[in-house]
Amino acid sequence: MRERVVITGTGAVSGAGRDPASMLGAILEGRSAIRAIEGWDTTGWPVTHAAEIPAFNARALVDDRKLHKFIRRTDLVGIYAGDRAAEAAGYAAHRESLSPEASAQFADRTGIYVGSGGGAFENQYDYFPLMSEAHGDLVKFGSDLADTVNPMWLLRTLPNNVLCHVGIRNRLKGTNACITNHSVGGTLAVIEALEALRTGEADRALAIGHDTPIEPQNVLYYHECGLLGANRLRPFDASRSGSLFGEGAGAFALETQTAARERRAPVVGSTRWASSRAPATMSSSGASTTTGAISRRIRRTSTSARTASTRARAVAARDSPARTAFTASSRTSRLARNRLGSVTMSPIAVTIGVDTAYGWLLALAIGLALGVLIGALQGFIIAYIGIPSFVVTLGGLLIFRGMVWVISGGATQAPNDKQFGVMAGGPEGSLGGPLSWALGIVFCVAIVLLLVYARRQRRRFNFPVRPIWAEIVIGVIGCAVTLAAVFVANSYKWPQGLVDRHLAEDPGFHVPPGGLDSGIPWPIVMLLAVTVLMTILATRRRFGRYVFAIGGNPEAAELGGINTRWTVMKTYILMGVLCAISAAITSARLNGASNDVGEGYELYVIAAAVIGGTSFAGGIGTISGAVLGAMVMYTLKYGLSFIGLESPIQDIVAGIVLIIAVGFDTLNRRRVR
Repeated sequence: MRERVVITGTGAVSGAGRDPASMLGAILEGRSAIRAIEGWDTTGWPVTHAAEIPAFNARALVDDRKLHKFIRRTDLVGIYAGDRAAEAAGYAAHRESLSPEASAQFADRTGIYVGSGGGAFENQYDYFPLMSEAHGDLVKFGSDLADTVNPMWLLRTLPNNVLCHVGIRNRLKGTNACITNHSVGGTLAVIEALEALRTGEADRALAIGHDTPIEPQNVLYYHECGLLGANRLRPFDASRSGSLFGEGAGAFALETQTAARERRAPVVGSTRWASSRAPATMSSSGASTTTGAISRRIRRTSTSARTASTRARAVAARDSPARTAFTASSRTSRLARNRLGSVTMSPIAVTIGVDTAYGWLLALAIGLALGVLIGALQGFIIAYIGIPSFVVTLGGLLIFRGMVWVISGGATQAPNDKQFGVMAGGPEGSLGGPLSWALGIVFCVAIVLLLVYARRQRRRFNFPVRPIWAEIVIGVIGCAVTLAAVFVANSYKWPQGLVDRHLAEDPGFHVPPGGLDSGIPWPIVMLLAVTVLMTILATRRRFGRYVFAIGGNPEAAELGGINTRWTVMKTYILMGVLCAISAAITSARLNGASNDVGEGYELYVIAAAVIGGTSFAGGIGTISGAVLGAMVMYTLKYGLSFIGLESPIQDIVAGIVLIIAVGFDTLNRRRVR
């Protein structure tokens, strides 16, 4: 007979209480933990009731404010349960009574096993779009992930956050394992811990299970999967369509009976890891109730709960910042589109929510307007008050990052509106084959017309012109490159899984024999449009010439009659609009926004501008050059990722490239002088 394993401590938190005793009392008394959700404004939610942890207070659970900034709510409850189990088992008190050598051995022989529940939405949405774009190419997926996700995102969404922090807080260094995103993750953690004790890998182990928190994106996700009851709770429904959310965590401190006796640990229950022919059994001292009785009480308690179905699909959080939409930052662009709730216009009430035909357009318009306001504010401070631009923009960077954190509460905002997602690119966010070829032909015609127009203008003003054969070669090369780019874009087909999904939703969905061409992504179309418009503005309009004049010599420009202050302010307004556009594309591409998206972009933007020919002295630069510089920097970063260089090495190379580019610019200006 195998050695008995005893339970020396427990910890738990759920909608029924913050310790196992209060939870068991609620079950025996028939008190339901299911109630109206209080932590969020559930107006428009498909489900308004759940087994929510009442009066959730992160600091009351884990008194470490640094952790509140970096890890999720579900991890906090897991840490709380693990700490309570370790405390009840007397780990700290016993370790203090040991010699340093014995204390170290105690830590090495104490393991931790953690299981997280299914549907941890926040640590999936960032890389799901990248997986779709990679089309099964794991090398591309890995490089894109390294390029997109920074260490702060990783720290927040690590599946072993509970394991690491419980181990650090309780100074435990034994065997460990983490079972992630599994519907029975907590049970598997107990099994793994028992197996470690059976095989002698550890003398004791903490087994912790924590589940998905009640958050807007999780409720919406499970509702759209058809797993949540719309009008009533059916706890033992075979189709699993009558469920409700229940958040929380539980932990056991398991220990071999011999080890527990040696340190005189309190024993609150026991278990025997039985043979393969018999099930494992667990018993708890002090509980005079059978499994059947508890099951019946759970069934009676569960069936007493009711939930009301709602018509709206929008999910809006309490104190949502979406009423003011998003700032010109990719971290806040997500807030406006996802959380845009109901707008009342007397005497007509108009509801604008997720996946409506116009909600995302309104949110996008509000975001662009906020970009204008932020650019105007910074431009006014720089141009009219006279504070140096470096100080204003750096201060603004810190201010808006802090504001984003305060407004969002540090929570990731997801998922995006499906219609808004077309801005992300990918198969569903592309022009498709026919429109891509049409766009390519339009560009070829534009190339020819521009060459003809430029030649006529040069002749008109008696400027030297290129030989006609040179003009033809330039036109042919330009058209060939354009059509080749369209051909490459059309060579990417829709993934079969995506096609199958559309066919299931719409049997009349037409798929050509060779498959559906993805074509040119919408972000590329938007980039081309912005490049053309900005080039016209910079070279063909008075404002653009004024900007170059001020960059070359601001004093001379002002003496020449240019309103330099107003021009500078308009430049910053324009930058606000462009930042808002880039924020929208970034949030669409990631299908959401976390608080660290966009960090470090400023380095690559500066490097791209300088590589593209923009001079720090001012007055020199082109829009096309800046775009080309951005392509060079991204190609460099992608190439370094592709060959396997880590992110710190990529930053080193980017910094070296930036210094070299600025050095060339400085030497060139000296040579000209």
